[in-house]
Amino acid sequence: MIPQVVAKFEKGLSYLPWFTKYYSGIYSEVVRREIELASVTRTDRVLNIGCGAVPFTARLLVEQTGCSVTAIDGDSFALKKARKQVERWDLNGKINLFQGLGHEIKFSDFDVSIVALQAAPKLAIFNNLVDLSAGRKRLVFRCPSSDFKAYYDNIPSTPSPAACVEQSMKTFDRSVLYLTAA
Repeated sequence: MIPQVVAKFEKGLSYLPWFTKYYSGIYSEVVRREIELASVTRTDRVLNIGCGAVPFTARLLVEQTGCSVTAIDGDSFALKKARKQVERWDLNGKINLFQGLGHEIKFSDFDVSIVALQAAPKLAIFNNLVDLSAGRKRLVFRCPSSDFKAYYDNIPSTPSPAACVEQSMKTFDRSVLYLTAA
């Protein structure tokens, strides 16, 4: 229920510039740590799964690294709102938005993927990303904190992540990195 409430909240307030600036600001340090964790650079092509109505992760990735981002979400209404955000932020061409589910997409043209906390089912998303991986890919998943494990799908238990970074968010307490085989 919590992921649905958050999604509705984002959609409802996405038209307010002050809200999107504030909301993006909350995640600035989270994304900075994920950039460091996955060694994201300007030349990387990043796939953001579960961008929502306010694609703040995609925005922060572009602002902090200059990389290009393909952001997807399964909710067509959220994507409509996200397109308005990208246009308002003047990031057309740097952030490309598509409707799709992480476990069904066929985008293989990425170096790094960042999977949102609310994206599910995580195991199917993970398996799909591994199947799409031609060459070495870096897969980052946000993991629910112990208080929220019952509300969000968790990461696969195997294989073990290559690295992890702590996050100071209430709903998720770490981001983990998986590396696919070259």
